[in-house]
Amino acid sequence: MSRFNEGTVYTNDKCIGCSKCISVCPVFGANVSRTIGGRQVVEVSKKCIDCGLCVVACEHGAREYKDDFEAVLKALSDKKKVSALIDPVLYLIYGDKAHEILGFLRDMGIYKIYDVAYGAEICMYAHAKYIKEHIDNNGQCRQFIANTCGALNNYIATVSPQLIPLVIPVHSSVTCTAIYARKYLKDDSEFVVISPCITQVDEIRNADSGMHITYSVTIDSLMNYIGTKGIGTRRAEADLTAEGLGNIIAYNDGFIEGVSAFFSKEEIFTNLGGIKDVNIENLSDLSGIKKPRHSLMVTADVCRGGCVCGTGLKISDVSLSATLDNYRKIRATSFNFVNSCISPDEYYTRMTGVYKDLNFDDFSKTLSDRYRQPYIVPEDAINDIFNNMHKDTAAKRSINCRSCGYKTCRDFAIAVSNGYARMQDCVHFMNDDLKFSALLDKMSGVANREGFAKKANDIIENNPNKNYVLLVGNVNKLKNVNDLYGTEMGDMVLIHIAKTIEAMIGVHGTCGRFGGGVFAVLVEDKPQYTSELMHLESFNASRLGVFFPITIRFGMYRITDHAPKLSNIVNLCTYAADKATDRTKNTFIEYTDTMRKEMQEETDITLKMRDAMTEGEFVLFMQPQYNHQNGKMVGAEALCRWLKQDGSIVSPGIFIPVFEKNGFIKELDKYVWESAFKLVQQWEKTGGPQVPISVNISRVSLENDEVVDVIRGLAKKYPIDKKNLYFEITESAYMKDQAALTERVYKLKEIGFAIAMDDFGSGYSSLNSLKDIPIDVLKLDMGFLRGGTNVERGNEIITYMVHMAKALKLKIVAEGVEYKEQADFLTEEGCDVIQGYFYARPMPLADFEAKVKTET
Repeated sequence: MSRFNEGTVYTNDKCIGCSKCISVCPVFGANVSRTIGGRQVVEVSKKCIDCGLCVVACEHGAREYKDDFEAVLKALSDKKKVSALIDPVLYLIYGDKAHEILGFLRDMGIYKIYDVAYGAEICMYAHAKYIKEHIDNNGQCRQFIANTCGALNNYIATVSPQLIPLVIPVHSSVTCTAIYARKYLKDDSEFVVISPCITQVDEIRNADSGMHITYSVTIDSLMNYIGTKGIGTRRAEADLTAEGLGNIIAYNDGFIEGVSAFFSKEEIFTNLGGIKDVNIENLSDLSGIKKPRHSLMVTADVCRGGCVCGTGLKISDVSLSATLDNYRKIRATSFNFVNSCISPDEYYTRMTGVYKDLNFDDFSKTLSDRYRQPYIVPEDAINDIFNNMHKDTAAKRSINCRSCGYKTCRDFAIAVSNGYARMQDCVHFMNDDLKFSALLDKMSGVANREGFAKKANDIIENNPNKNYVLLVGNVNKLKNVNDLYGTEMGDMVLIHIAKTIEAMIGVHGTCGRFGGGVFAVLVEDKPQYTSELMHLESFNASRLGVFFPITIRFGMYRITDHAPKLSNIVNLCTYAADKATDRTKNTFIEYTDTMRKEMQEETDITLKMRDAMTEGEFVLFMQPQYNHQNGKMVGAEALCRWLKQDGSIVSPGIFIPVFEKNGFIKELDKYVWESAFKLVQQWEKTGGPQVPISVNISRVSLENDEVVDVIRGLAKKYPIDKKNLYFEITESAYMKDQAALTERVYKLKEIGFAIAMDDFGSGYSSLNSLKDIPIDVLKLDMGFLRGGTNVERGNEIITYMVHMAKALKLKIVAEGVEYKEQADFLTEEGCDVIQGYFYARPMPLADFEAKVKTET
């Protein structure tokens, strides 16, 4: 189970790891820097107090939050009775439009609407009542932190529990409203609070709040929904409203004004503002205050400016000037009752009469201690982290640039130790590390590619009388180690390999890691220095807990006076290494003259292939297909041949693998497909051969959706009877991305072309391919019938495959048939069509057309 993004606030996939969220967050460890899929992100941990500051601060839209809006919609659709608690902010932001919003809520099916301003007045009176009843002889109250902000409560309960005894034990304005509506108005609805506060989700689910409210919805979510539906014309009023100071609590010092109205002007009330760093420190200092006198009550909110600046507002709807105008209008009437009283005492006395029927125990709340003792990072650990970050001076350890999001370098080191941050989040470390890593592979401790090249060249140049051998190898099945044991274990295995090779070659050479599982070794070419490595069957990693042999396929090159540059030799070694087929033990394949000729041939083919296409050297050959029962030609396979201008032919067994390696096969496929379309269209117009021909789609072309678009385009450009052309795919193509290939085949069939599966039984056979891919023709490979000592077993397999294909109602073509006995056997078993040297070899197009004319 993930430890991140499980709460109200979470990180989406837009995060770029800029650390802005860390810099604004009041809680150490609430944001955790991680690398996911090679992408740096900052996720949200369970320490988050859901204040939403990061949601507002993020310039990339990478922080979001969850509320209960969908749950409210479902409750209403299920005909549940739901009443709404409306935060006063709605009236400050939207003014007269707020009544249209209330009308929209009525249309949604909301049962009752209660202004939280009413509960705010109960809340403010309860705060004043508690202070007056608990004030000591020095005119002070031990509990003096007001309950105005859910995020502040979360902060106190989880980060600074020493402040819990200082919190005035009264429910919030929202909860006071819910309690009043439930107990005193007898409303048995489910309650939803609509507010600008993301943290309300936490407050309503917290046992400290009594679970009086079922749902929390932000004003942002509501207004987004209204935007999709249209607000309508209905206007409505709340069922419970307030006329006093509860209406101004959302604006900056509004709550303080409401409570201080019960006290003389000599008493001190303090608003600490938004809980940014300095204010949090001030708040924490209050618990150990030694001054003879402090404020009678203090407030602190997440949102500087009060709830009117809440993190759950629809920002585009907020107009500072309009909000100020609305505030002035509301404020002008909110003080009417207070001003009618000649003194704070009279005001208190009159409000006591108003609330004489209330039991204020109902509105009492005590915070629970949810604090978890943090891990105290030892000084040695901090020093180790600094040293690993190349911060080896006092100046480097106190740069304090805050680009990582933390106030100081020391805070950052502590965050790294706790797993909240990564060393790579420090830009100064990354700059220093670039220099440090220029010649060293920091994971394995051996040289990297550049470092190895430099050292190897120095060794060769400084020892002209010695002979050296270069080995370059790649770890076999390193992905299996990572998948089975994790990437950390994979790294440990690579470190083990590096250390093993270093120990074996000692001072007689050098070792490097080029990245991944690629290692390079330069060692003096003497048996006493090379034999230990070259006789090592595998790298035993059992002491690490990996209990299968770790092997490397090495390519070797013996360096002489006339050897090419080292960088070129590395490529030659890589070429030789790829010739190894045994992955169960270390292999050492030396680069040979034969390989040199192969590489030259590949290079020659690559250099000439585009000119060959331009000059029309790629031509179609046809290999006829026959019904063996009557000897009639029933089709042909179109094959590509490279016919050079000097008359020589390049074997497809030579140029096709090269084209597949360099990607040119896709261009050749398109060329062959268009040639086939042109040919079929020409035959249909001129009365040419009327037999269907098949053309191949290479494995490489089939790996991309472009194949469908190209063939669809050719079908439009060259309108033909689609029965006269169909496409062959190789079964091996199915091994890579089965779902994508199947989808592409379906799309080709939708265009109208039949599909044949080529080479079935050649080594990649999978019954899943028959089950999933919508083929029409199955082409059997005749490898089962060629030589060997198990011909009878081969016949049985062929029989099984033919019967299976028949059961699937597939047309069967046997290719590679060379003898009459094979053709007879296959036909007797039910094979429809025979293709192979027994009937005809692939032939030039003119010969094929003549053969068709003669035979038909």
